[in-house]
Amino acid sequence: VSMRPTLSWTSDATAVSYEIWVEEQLAGSPSSKFVIVNNGTSNTTLVNHSVTGTSYTPPSDLGIGRFNVWVRSVNASSVKSAWSSVHTFNVTTAAAFNPLANPRQLTARPTISWQALPGAVKYDVWVDNRTTSPIQTQVVRTEVTGTSWTHNADLPMGKYWIWIRGIDEKGISRTWSAYQEFHVVPSPAVNQIATTFDKTPTLSWSSVAGAVTYEVVVRNETTGTEVLRKTVSEPNVTPAADLATGNHTWQVKANGAGGFSSNLTANSRIYIGGRPIANPVVVNEGIPTFSWLAVPDAANYEIRVDRLDVAETNVIRADELTETSVTHSSTLPSGTYRFWVRAVSAASSETSAWSIAVDFTVAEATNPSQNNDADASDLIALLPAMESSNRSAAVATEAVSTQSGPTHDERNLPAAAAAVASNYGHSVVLKTDAPTPAPALDHSSAAANDREGLEMIDEVLSELSEEGLPA
Repeated sequence: VSMRPTLSWTSDATAVSYEIWVEEQLAGSPSSKFVIVNNGTSNTTLVNHSVTGTSYTPPSDLGIGRFNVWVRSVNASSVKSAWSSVHTFNVTTAAAFNPLANPRQLTARPTISWQALPGAVKYDVWVDNRTTSPIQTQVVRTEVTGTSWTHNADLPMGKYWIWIRGIDEKGISRTWSAYQEFHVVPSPAVNQIATTFDKTPTLSWSSVAGAVTYEVVVRNETTGTEVLRKTVSEPNVTPAADLATGNHTWQVKANGAGGFSSNLTANSRIYIGGRPIANPVVVNEGIPTFSWLAVPDAANYEIRVDRLDVAETNVIRADELTETSVTHSSTLPSGTYRFWVRAVSAASSETSAWSIAVDFTVAEATNPSQNNDADASDLIALLPAMESSNRSAAVATEAVSTQSGPTHDERNLPAAAAAVASNYGHSVVLKTDAPTPAPALDHSSAAANDREGLEMIDEVLSELSEEGLPA
């Protein structure tokens, strides 16, 4: 019987209308509920309402289950007859699957779903493996409370049929659905090797339940030539001949019984020759950190950095690096740069090709005071080392010796200029009071061996003054 059965009865010659009473037989009867009623309104008690014909169809689904129905007539004087004897019927409508977009399920644990069945409190699920035989071979029998099923383990590759049926509140199972067919054809998961010095690398992948063989295809990416096609029973393959240096792509698919095969995996790329893959460069306050993916069997690595905005090669060059990252020891001037890395084989000392270049930028400082400090640091780096934290406030008094006698000129100098004076043999006294503008020096009486130092002092003072530093 359908979810909306048409209930009918014989006519009574004296009747002008009829009353109908329908109740569902629930667990724990004699308790019951009235599920039908006149004009399709659900009630827990009978509602007196006239039905003038001799049939009635509910306006909504009853749901699966077992039901009782009675009818009585009402004459023109509103006198009601006795209730008819009970009539019992079952609603056994089968559940309906949601259609699959494609029966090929690219997973070993497909999800099958269906439409909710009114009156069902759970569902009985039955799955057969029909890969190699039409004979029923049950592999799953379970109950679920929702409207979908996903197996809790991998299903082997092959063809499957699934049925479901609703179970009502009394625990009575109703009609089985029509079967739905699906195919389990998952592809293997490949183990990636980005680069290697090994010219006959072993390519491997995950096993697939139910797979009988695997088919592997390797192509030279540069020429497009297929260099290997092989069917194997194990989840790995090793080329018999050396692969050429350069990029190659490879794919694999699983083949099961009954002619069921997975799709080929997406192309996996492998570089023969050990060329590393460089990561993006991270720059922190002008100091770059370089990193790359490890190369199997590499003994060490070499890096190179060129500047692009100002043509300059080998700004950084380092070799025999045993880790896969390195941070430069000092800041780089603002500009654009290009980074490469290459590997050296532990087995043969072969040097790989340089990696694909990675460009990066060292930005200018955004804080003007930080800019001045950075520029001053560049100047001070050329001079004898001293505490840079003192340079913005410390001043020096220089006593400049002359050939004519012990007369000295006193000047207040920034610490950078003081370092120059000290380096050229002048006496220097550091002060921490605020600097005052320095008068111009008279170099006419300076000794010849002092002139070079004095000129450098004026040059440093001029550069610091242009940068906004105290002079």
